[in-house]
Amino acid sequence: MNTANRYHSILQATEQRYTQRFQERANRAKLAPKRILGSNDLVPILYLHQALAAARPVARIHIYSADGVRLGYGTGFLASPRLLLTNNHVLGNAADAAKCQAEFNYELGASGNTGPSASFPLDPDSLFLTDEELDYTLVALGPDPALAAYGWLPLTETPIKPMLGEWVNIIQHPNGEPKQLALRENQVIDELEQFLQYRTDTAPGSSGSPVFNDHWEVVALHHSGVPQRDGQNRILTTDGQVWEPSMGEQRIAWKANEGVRISQIVAHIKAQPLTPEQQELCAGLFTATASQPDAAPANPELDAALATLAEAAGRDYYNATEDQAAAQAYYQAVQADAQPADFYAQLSELVRTTHPRTFTYNPSQNVYPWVDLHPDLKIRSIYSGQDFDPAELIREDFRIGQQRSERLREALLHEASLGRERLEQELDLLETSLPYNCEHVVPQSWFQKKEPMRGDMHHLFACESGCNSFRGNTPYYDFPDFEEALRDACGKRNEDKFEPVSGKGTVARAVLYFLLRYPGVVGNEAREMQRERLPMLLAWHNSSPPDAYEQHRNAAVHAQQGNRNPLIDHPEWADKIDFTPGMA
Repeated sequence: MNTANRYHSILQATEQRYTQRFQERANRAKLAPKRILGSNDLVPILYLHQALAAARPVARIHIYSADGVRLGYGTGFLASPRLLLTNNHVLGNAADAAKCQAEFNYELGASGNTGPSASFPLDPDSLFLTDEELDYTLVALGPDPALAAYGWLPLTETPIKPMLGEWVNIIQHPNGEPKQLALRENQVIDELEQFLQYRTDTAPGSSGSPVFNDHWEVVALHHSGVPQRDGQNRILTTDGQVWEPSMGEQRIAWKANEGVRISQIVAHIKAQPLTPEQQELCAGLFTATASQPDAAPANPELDAALATLAEAAGRDYYNATEDQAAAQAYYQAVQADAQPADFYAQLSELVRTTHPRTFTYNPSQNVYPWVDLHPDLKIRSIYSGQDFDPAELIREDFRIGQQRSERLREALLHEASLGRERLEQELDLLETSLPYNCEHVVPQSWFQKKEPMRGDMHHLFACESGCNSFRGNTPYYDFPDFEEALRDACGKRNEDKFEPVSGKGTVARAVLYFLLRYPGVVGNEAREMQRERLPMLLAWHNSSPPDAYEQHRNAAVHAQQGNRNPLIDHPEWADKIDFTPGMA
């Protein structure tokens, strides 16, 4: 059922809308608006064909009472040849669903009139799965060969995680009206464990609608609007008053729409006990079909990364005896009793000259499959400590890489008209809008994204994009009132100061390594690496000594790049080194 009684489709492509959209993106990327105005936002005509294909399986649900009175409408879509997905609050139980129908092709045609539609009864006796918390219902339709004409939108087993700031599309029947499309005007503003929240310039949409990314993959099931609330969690009206039900939903100040992550729904469905007949009905539920854009071609790099990950379980995670022998050989010429400045010079020369093999910035291939694994073979965010499935992270960042490549090709087609400077700005904006789940503890902007710094694995760590964006390029800081965190999961940030929740010792050692390996690259500036904060990094280092995870990382990077992080091998050396020569 609709959570607000107004919704209109938005399909305007005026110059003003484009300008506004790119200006918003510029703000996120911290670019001056004048550098973005008039920027290219074209999509190929194929995009519209894909939208039409994605719209075919979307249906208007007719909801009836026990005595046949129509109570209202909802939206749903075919997720397999006979299974319809919608919200629990649209179809809450099998008895109610048995009275309802799904109507396809209720939409305006080229003449501006609705063409012939087709309605099909629901068949909850064959299959009915629902969950109130995830607000989904999966219900069978009666067997009918005519359903094949509409195709279906499979629920992708591999989680697809839209990035903050990414645009999503919604196909719906708002208020039971003919099928409508909110096209690239719903911007993801928050990623919760079970839900996505996306801002739109319309009222909350139709319950049960599929939410698509720009590749027309279903990423969420739209289910509600998110109202503005005050400090006491009370709903607010558009003029800032406390809302009362008697005012009507049209008075609510909506801050976002919300959809249930498809990956959460898939996990719940797959956990349910099903009869053999129901399992047969689910055929096609998690597979690609002709109603979707062509499946992505095989990716040898992705296969190789996943193969490396699969081998991790059979490898020796960390062999202390072998690694200590390797470290002893590595530092055999180092004079640890040298003066602090000379000690710095020795180690700086060592980590530079033993770094013959450099890598481009490709974390899903170089970092996640082995280097950044913890002893339990999971990946943890460097700032929040949140666990991630390495395979999920690898696939997600490969998907982001493919999107970057596609948009890069589009940008290069317009290089002549954009000019080189504008093209570089477009590429910067592209990386900002599609970030990897990886953090450079020394931000890329400090070294102008140059190699080999950008791909140096000693300072690359897995980090969810939300925390990555939250930190930005802010220098580390030790807040005296750290418990009053501005973001629960990531840490505290205030102007040019950022303190993470976890990983302080690890990031300190990575930054100190960077100062050794790349002397003079970062400077003593407000937004970079101030000398006055060196004691703080040393304190973080001393309070959180290296553990098996960092020792494993150090050995793994040594095997690939050839150099090591001296602060991991010899934590006691940190207080004997003068790191200031490492700063410009």
